[in-house]
Amino acid sequence: MEKELQLIPKYERYMEYILNMLNKIPRTEKYSIGNEFKSSMYQTIENIVYIPKIEKSRKIYYLN
Repeated sequence: MEKELQLIPKYERYMEYILNMLNKIPRTEKYSIGNEFKSSMYQTIENIVYIPKIEKSRKIYYLN
């Protein structure tokens, strides 16, 4: 279980990097592109949190 939870800090660093990059793109594109990236990132972190609680056969589905 401890190995699976190592993914959370790594993904949080990735999210921080992406949010910093989104701040650097032009304002007109920031909101349309930014909303899509943010929603997919938050959905992914939600799936990562579920991983330790589900059976092994469905873990790949949540990681994909």
